[in-house]
Amino acid sequence: MSGRGAGRALEIVTVVLLCGCALLSGVFAVLLTPFRVGAALVPVSVLIALVANVVLPVLAGRLIGAGWAAALPWLCWFVTVVALGMTPRAEGDVLLPGGGAQEWVSLATVFVGAIAGVATLAWLSGALDLRRR
Repeated sequence: MSGRGAGRALEIVTVVLLCGCALLSGVFAVLLTPFRVGAALVPVSVLIALVANVVLPVLAGRLIGAGWAAALPWLCWFVTVVALGMTPRAEGDVLLPGGGAQEWVSLATVFVGAIAGVATLAWLSGALDLRRR
């Protein structure tokens, strides 16, 4: 394998690993939405959404140096959260609970993750030379 082919393969493996991390962080964010300590609802899923959608696109953008690579982890996270959280299960319920404080944590998880990802991608688009690829 030539040096350029090996470099391209390494880029693809990097993006796949970062997308896998984004998928896992999306699953954790959805499953931890109703997380409680005693009777208090702890919005840890909002923190997971924020950190994942800033760190993973920045890592992808810096390691690969292309806008498409930075966008893929955010897109994987968003699709995972929407698919898991808003698609009814066989029992008829959804994983992102509604009603009361849990509804606000569910909405905040989706919106904070989406806004953090889009803001990070907008910031990266100015920071990266996207014409390079």
